[in-house]
Amino acid sequence: MLAFDIALALVVVAVVLFIVKAVRQTRGEIDRRLRGTDPRRRDDIARDLAARIREQADRVKCARCGGPTDTLLGTETQYKCEVCHFTFDGPPHMPDPEP
Repeated sequence: MLAFDIALALVVVAVVLFIVKAVRQTRGEIDRRLRGTDPRRRDDIARDLAARIREQADRVKCARCGGPTDTLLGTETQYKCEVCHFTFDGPPHMPDPEP
């Protein structure tokens, strides 16, 4: 019975080590690909995208009263007016990627 327990423990350790190695290789590959396509850091890219999304929402005005709008999370094209709370369809929230 002791031999079975030891064999089972070795199999569990081997599986965990395999998973750890696979995760590290995957993260390394993602980092290499990101570094190869854009010299900026990932958090800089995210900040730029968030700023472009905010600018997109600033350009969209309420269809009813012309007031400022906020994007509705979980939707692709829904906006809500900050003044009259009217919900309407508009352009996609995600701006076109920069060239």
